Amino acid sequence: MQYEITHADLSLVLALVRGRTLARAADLLQVDVSTVFRSIRRLEAALGAALFEKNRRGYIPTDTAQAMAEQAERAEQALAAARIALQQGEQVVSGTVRLTCTDAVLHSLLLPALADFMPQYPALTLELATSNAFANLSRRDADIALRLTNTPPEHLIGRCLGSADYFVCGRPEYLEALTQNPASIPWISPDDSMPDHTSVIWRKQT
Repeated sequence: MQYEITHADLSLVLALVRGRTLARAADLLQVDVSTVFRSIRRLEAALGAALFEKNRRGYIPTDTAQAMAEQAERAEQALAAARIALQQGEQVVSGTVRLTCTDAVLHSLLLPALADFMPQYPALTLELATSNAFANLSRRDADIALRLTNTPPEHLIGRCLGSADYFVCGRPEYLEALTQNPASIPWISPDDSMPDHTSVIWRKQT
């Protein structure tokens, strides 16, 4: 490929990937719609490859455009980190951190904390993944894993961030059966695929 991609090209592709329409991309770039249209056509001709497919949902990026947009986001983050460093005159925490947790931890513990945490580190990118399976940190499944447990694995360090309460909820007519024979009533709960879950341990003991 003879054509040398510029920062303006990456910004153009990123705007259209984010906006999905010429009008929204034009707003993001603060130019008119015709400029975006001509620029994309010119770039596709220079690259000799289609970057977007037009359909009812708007401009859908090809794999090439998606890859260019990812590089553009990295450049955007690097510029933001440089600006912050110049403004604050100190080392800036930047980069991408991959964090995994359960749905319960995400909604009850993590999201409220991130609302205060993330504005303090505008150059930091956080990738969140929710799963009940244990992440293998040595294989780099994630950089940080948040899980609820009273017994952290021996090779990891557990730190108490709070407590979690579990409740048995049901219809009033189940109350007597619950005290006499819990196995006689239907249950909706995690199964044995989560053997360490508090509710699973309680059901087995009770």
